[in-house]
Amino acid sequence: MSSDTMSSDTIIAIAGILGGVAFFAIICAPDILKSWHGSKIETSKAETAAANAALKREMVAQGFSPDEIVRVMNAGPETGADAGPEAAEKAPVTADHR
Repeated sequence: MSSDTMSSDTIIAIAGILGGVAFFAIICAPDILKSWHGSKIETSKAETAAANAALKREMVAQGFSPDEIVRVMNAGPETGADAGPEAAEKAPVTADHR
């Protein structure tokens, strides 16, 4: 054989490697990615809960009533300038409460 051609053993080895990579990509990778994404979501939820707890502690220290704390915690993006008429009925909440 000349050095310019590949032997059949080399072709079989390359095909086996490519087949293994394709198998992993099709069968295993989606499960790994779902697992990884799920753990990222859980981390995000934990960070949000910690931030909410810190905000509640700060509001209690500033003398907010429980009703005011609930109103602030339930305030969402719908209270912005482009919100509907129901958002206009809500009283504005400021950081300088007392």
